[in-house]
Amino acid sequence: MGISMAFPPEDFDLFSFRRAVLGLAVFISFVILRIIGSAIYNLYSHPLSHVPGPFFSRASNILNTLLARNGGIAPWLQAAHEKYGDVVRVAPNEVSFISGEPAWQDIYGFHRGLYATPINGTDNIIISNEADHSRGLVGLLVGMLVSRLHEQVEGKYPVVDITRRYNHTTFDTITDLTFGEPLYCLRDKDNHPWVSMIFESLKAARLMMAARRFSAFVYIDKIMGFFIDEEILKRRRAEFSNLVSHKKNGVLALTKGRNGVERNNSAHSWKRNNCDDPFGLYVSCLDQLARYTKVVEEVRGRFGGLVDITIEKVNKLVCLLATLQETLRYCPPGPTGFARIVPQGGDIVSGIYVPEGASVYMSQHTANHSKRNWTDPGTSTPERSLGDPKPFSFRLRNCLSKNLAYAEMRLIAAKVLFSFDLELGEESREWLKDQKAFLVWEKLVLMVKLHPVQR
Repeated sequence: MGISMAFPPEDFDLFSFRRAVLGLAVFISFVILRIIGSAIYNLYSHPLSHVPGPFFSRASNILNTLLARNGGIAPWLQAAHEKYGDVVRVAPNEVSFISGEPAWQDIYGFHRGLYATPINGTDNIIISNEADHSRGLVGLLVGMLVSRLHEQVEGKYPVVDITRRYNHTTFDTITDLTFGEPLYCLRDKDNHPWVSMIFESLKAARLMMAARRFSAFVYIDKIMGFFIDEEILKRRRAEFSNLVSHKKNGVLALTKGRNGVERNNSAHSWKRNNCDDPFGLYVSCLDQLARYTKVVEEVRGRFGGLVDITIEKVNKLVCLLATLQETLRYCPPGPTGFARIVPQGGDIVSGIYVPEGASVYMSQHTANHSKRNWTDPGTSTPERSLGDPKPFSFRLRNCLSKNLAYAEMRLIAAKVLFSFDLELGEESREWLKDQKAFLVWEKLVLMVKLHPVQR
C-alpha cells in the first residue's frame, strides 16, 4: 500500500484563521516569556540589583517611560527617594541620586569619565556670550518689557500672563546675542513661531529619550505618526529652515562688529537658557511673599528711578538675591537632572558601585525637596542657609549661559517690582502644582494683576 508524500498536505492552509490565531498566540507567549525573563534578570542578576528602588522600576523600563512621557516624573521621583533613600534605582539601568555634594562631584566633576549621550547623535553646547555686551542688551530689553507692561495697564488690561511676557524678553535677548537680531516678540507684543517650536522640541526630545528605554513606544509613536498630516510637518520644517537661513546670513554679515559675541546657529544651544524662568516661579509664590516685604522695600529704597537699576547694583540687593536663589531651590529649571553614562569598568558614585553603561544623575527637584538635605524643604524660605542648590548643573558640563540667566532674572525682578505691585490671579494659585516636567517644566499661563506704583 503506497503512502502519500504530498507536501504540503492537501488540507494545509497557510492563511487559515486557526493558524493565524495559533501564530499570534505563540508570538504573544514569546513576548510574555521574554518580559518575565528580563524582569527576573533585572531584579536578581543585573549588576544594579543591589541598588534599592520600586519593584516595577527595577524590573522593567515601562513605569519610568510612562512617567517620563506624561510629565509626572518629578513627584514620583520625590516619593521614591523618600521611601528608599538617597540612591534609587528608577529603571533597570538607571540610578537617581540626591546625596548632595558627593554625588555632584562624582557625576559632574572634572576628574570623572562619565559622559552624556546626545539625543540625536549630534553634540551641542549652550551659548557663552561676552559679558559687557550682554549686560547692555539685557538692560534695554528689560526696560522695553516694563514699558510694554505699562502700556497694557494704561489700555485697561492690567491682568497679564507674566510667563508669556518673560518669554518675550528672554527670547529677544538670546536671539539678538546669537544671531545679531532679536525675534521682536516685545516689539510686536506676540510670540514668534520659534518660541512654540523650541518648547515643543524640548517636549519631543524628552519623549524620544523615554522611548529609548522601552522600544515598544518607538512603534507606538510611529503608528501615531500615521494620524499626523505630513504636509503640515513639511511646511513647518521648511518655515523653520528658512528662518534659520535668514538669521544665519545676518550673523555672517554682523560677526565682525558685534564685540566678539559667539555665534552658534544651533537652536538647541540656546533653548535651554530661555526655559529657565525663575522669575515666573518667584511671582507664583506671591501669597508667601507677604512675609518678605523687605524685598520690595529693598528695591524701592535703593533706587530713585528705572535708569538707576543696573545689573551691578542689583547684584548687591541681598534680600532680592536670597529670594530668587530660594526660588531656584524650590523649583529648579531642570527638575529631573542631566544623565551621565558610566564609562567602561564601572565607577563609584556617592559610595555606590555603578556598572559601566548605567545612567546616573542628580534629581535636582527631589534633592532640593528632601528632608535629608533641607529643613522644611516644602516651604519657600529665603532666610534659610542657602548653601548651593546648583540649578545650572556643575563643573565640566556647567550651564555656560547661567550668568546671562542670573542677570536676566535679577534685573527683571528689580525693575518690575520697582514699577508695579503684583497681585496673583486666583486662576494661577495652583500654578506650581499643575506643571508637568519634561526636560524643563511645561509652564502654564500665569496671570498677574499689575498695580503701577504711584510716586
